[in-house]
Amino acid sequence: MTSDKASDMNKEMIWKNWKAHQIGKHFFNVDSRYSKLVKLGQGAYAVVCSAKDERRRGQKGDKIAIKKIMDLFSNKSDSIRILREIHILHHLAGNRHIVTIEDLMVPDPSLPFDHMYIVLGYMPADLHKIIYSSNSLTDRHVCYMVYQMFCALKFI
Repeated sequence: MTSDKASDMNKEMIWKNWKAHQIGKHFFNVDSRYSKLVKLGQGAYAVVCSAKDERRRGQKGDKIAIKKIMDLFSNKSDSIRILREIHILHHLAGNRHIVTIEDLMVPDPSLPFDHMYIVLGYMPADLHKIIYSSNSLTDRHVCYMVYQMFCALKFI
């Protein structure tokens, strides 16, 4: 068997192991290792859900976030922002104060390449949710958030 045929067979196997999940009105077609998808939020060009990574079952960090970016190439400035986000997160990998990219997934080659998935480390909250939360922030909360930001900036 030539290496090209082996490579094609491996690629075929990758998409055979994918599973479709319906999250609201959105479909997530992701690797079957990801289960228990729950919607976390939605932005201008992406939907984010949490999931369990079955390969890490029982380990610390078995929960991840999957960001589905839709209409990938419909808007040039959004496409550039997405590329910039991936590029920056890739270069900042390795710091516990910055979310990490675990995987990138693209659709089956037989389907149109108009969306992609970014698998990220799970963070229970983001700054936007905290700031706009109905709970009041104490000085201790603010100090901790500023400390986290300074640690991330120091890493840069």
